[in-house]
Parts: sequence; C-alpha cells; structure tokens
Amino acid sequence: TAIQRAAQGAIAGAADIGEDLGETAVGAVEGAIKVAGNVGTSTTDAAKEAVVGVVKGANEIGTEAVSTVRKALLSAASLPKDIVERALKGLPEK
Repeated sequence: TAIQRAAQGAIAGAADIGEDLGETAVGAVEGAIKVAGNVGTSTTDAAKEAVVGVVKGANEIGTEAVSTVRKALLSAASLPKDIVERALKGLPEK
C-alpha cells in the first residue's frame, strides 16, 4: 500500500543519512495515524500498514535495524500498543 511504501521509504532515508531509526519508525506510524484521522479513514488500518512498512524497511537494512524499530514501536507511549503488537505478529523479529 502507499502507507507501507512511504513508511518503508522513511526508514531507508533515515538509514542513508544516519538518523535514528527508532524515532523515524515511531514518527512514520504517528504520521500515518494523524493523516488517516484527518481524511476520515481508519486510523487502525493506517497504523498497521505503517508498522508493516517500517519493519520491512528495517529488514532491508539488517537485523539490528529490525530490533531497533520493533523496540521503539513497542515502547512508544504515543502509539496504540495493542495495534502495534497485532501488526508485528508474523513480521521479522531480528
């Protein structure tokens, strides 16, 4: 989906310029939720798609990146933990 591709691209871009992947991942998911809310679409679906996208992006970088992104998503107080946990099921853990 477009949300997945955007989130995946954000992670790739952050890695290219040496930015914090955890912060970028959380920001991408927060942004997807905000935009979905603004346009009246499902914020739950947007969050799930963004989580999938950032993890896919991290997976292309390596196992440490995946671990960093997963930890950041699970510990972010600003994100709905239940939705993040469901979205992470079946995705790479390392």
